[in-house]
Amino acid sequence: MLDFHYFNIDSLISFIGTHQYITNICVGLISFLESMVVIGVIMPGAITMPLIGFLIGTMVIPAGTTFMWATFGAILGDFLSYLLGVYFKDRIHRIWPFTKWPMLLQRSEIFFSEHGGKSVFICRFIGPMRAMVPMVAGACKMPMAKFLLASMPAATIWSIIYMLPGILLGAISLELPPKVATQFMVGMLGVFVILWLCSWFIQYSSKKIFRAIDHHIKSLWQYLQRQPALAKITNFISDPREPDNHRQLTLIIATILLTLVLILVANQAITMGFLFELGRKIYHFLSSIRVKWLDHIFVVITFLGDLPFLLLLSGLIFILLRWKKNWYTAIHWFLLIMATGFATKIMKMSIYVPRPGEVLYDLHSSSFPSAHVALSTAIYGFLAVILTHDTKEETKQLIYHWTIILIGFIALSRIYLGAHWLCDILGGFLTGTIMVSIVTIFYRRKQIFHFNVQEFAKITLIIFIISWLGYGTVNFNKQIKYYNLAWPRYIVKFDSLLKNGIKSMPLYRINRFGKPIEAFNLIYAGNLTALEQVLQKNGWELQKSKMDFNNVIKSISPSYSHLPLFTQLYHNKKMIRLFTKTNSKNDKAYILRLWPSEIDLIDSDVQVWIGDVENHRFNSTLFSWEHFKSKPIFIGATEILAKDLQRNFNLWHRTHSSEKDQKQLSELKWDKKLLIIREK
Repeated sequence: MLDFHYFNIDSLISFIGTHQYITNICVGLISFLESMVVIGVIMPGAITMPLIGFLIGTMVIPAGTTFMWATFGAILGDFLSYLLGVYFKDRIHRIWPFTKWPMLLQRSEIFFSEHGGKSVFICRFIGPMRAMVPMVAGACKMPMAKFLLASMPAATIWSIIYMLPGILLGAISLELPPKVATQFMVGMLGVFVILWLCSWFIQYSSKKIFRAIDHHIKSLWQYLQRQPALAKITNFISDPREPDNHRQLTLIIATILLTLVLILVANQAITMGFLFELGRKIYHFLSSIRVKWLDHIFVVITFLGDLPFLLLLSGLIFILLRWKKNWYTAIHWFLLIMATGFATKIMKMSIYVPRPGEVLYDLHSSSFPSAHVALSTAIYGFLAVILTHDTKEETKQLIYHWTIILIGFIALSRIYLGAHWLCDILGGFLTGTIMVSIVTIFYRRKQIFHFNVQEFAKITLIIFIISWLGYGTVNFNKQIKYYNLAWPRYIVKFDSLLKNGIKSMPLYRINRFGKPIEAFNLIYAGNLTALEQVLQKNGWELQKSKMDFNNVIKSISPSYSHLPLFTQLYHNKKMIRLFTKTNSKNDKAYILRLWPSEIDLIDSDVQVWIGDVENHRFNSTLFSWEHFKSKPIFIGATEILAKDLQRNFNLWHRTHSSEKDQKQLSELKWDKKLLIIREK
């Protein structure tokens, strides 16, 4: 358990508050160094600027002058970097540290040459280039007035955006008890530092790893070319435009590795291993945030992977390739689609994985792999290969970048809409990528002449947009109904509910990641207003169940840890009532939650609500392991509620006799007691 009792932050805060001029100079200096050439590359702006914002949010330093000094420092850093570029001009490349690390300068020069004056504004929000592009602008003789016109508003917006997270966290800490606020401040500092270090390590290590892998593949390619017996293989697969380039070998190795990964993913889907369990959590989380407007967006996105749409799009592109008499590309295009469809069909027939059950599907085929994602990856991926033919490296990266984003959104739409598990998505992506890699290896074995890529790209884009709009217009309403979440409803008599209960009724509520967290030990048939009045007379307090600023602040404090941070859901319906009652010692709270149920009574027109009553013990420390390992206690909770309701309502005590879900129920501290309540 972390303990910050001896962390004396008050003296530091007092010093900062009473020496505003020193604080202002420090803020300006930090902002200046963030923007200064070379120095800004290594300055952790993701940490320093939010920390300044945190001091603003806690009212230790004033907002107005701090923003002014931060903006002034950023503009001054940009301007001095610009003047250094004007002074050194072409000599920049011969100055340390650019002699040792030329990539620092090369990336910024390429960025500036592509975007011109706009790059001064854009680079302000792009990590290392923030400190480099102003100097490049000066070296390229960008007019000073034009430079300042871009730099000044960018610096102002940057100061606000980078400080804003810290300001919000600081404002939250003001609402916490003093002891908790100190722990919260130190904890947030640690989070900022850890996130920045992790981000830096991932970027640094990934570059090193990929460079090392590429170097070894290149060495292997050169070795194969030197061996007479093996040179036949390299000659067969090499790209005639670049016979010494090892990217064909890279594709072969990648195909082999991706095939092995696909086998592992398929095994996880069959055995329901850790990857399947992770997918189940992701599925439940995305299902819990479903709203109508987001459903509409993802339905429109998922159109891009629908089989009829892909067949229409690929057919029109095939006709276009034939019309342009590019038979070589057209044949590979056709073979790719056929091979991907065949491979996906074979896997679906060989591996059966049931689909998620909360969507109105009339499909009974295996969920693994996702045909949507497999075909989308194959078609859009190979289309990117065609479009990158004889283009600049920067253009290639841009096309591949947006292709991956497009495929990623299609894959996300399949999970969000409840059509597939994570394993299905990964299986589909790997299948499509493998097919693209194989076809690309053969496609690049021949030099392609008389192919105008720009013209092909424009016509393809027009075909894509028209097909998407037409297909979406025809199928939108149908698909919205198709992907609706649905749960069965139960129609019973109240006496039957008392005697037998609802055998199919859930015994527990799952959280947003699909884990059982609360036992349903309460059924109420009646008017909520009547229940609310009686509870409030007996010391129960009605709480807000929605997430707002005050509830966020309260839920952080141990004294209010029984209040939810996020809206709690049951079958994607929001909690309709939340009541709490503390005992005389203020070390325990009783919590009552209610949701609309799927139970309809034949013999009554009153609504039936389902819920739970819980015993909650308070923890005294914010940063405590008890927050993570403590579980709700439901034993004896219904008896406390029954005492407060027995004079005004009819009560029945029942015990659940169902043997289902024993594993999940064993994790809940519950005696299977059920309290049924009805108005008199």
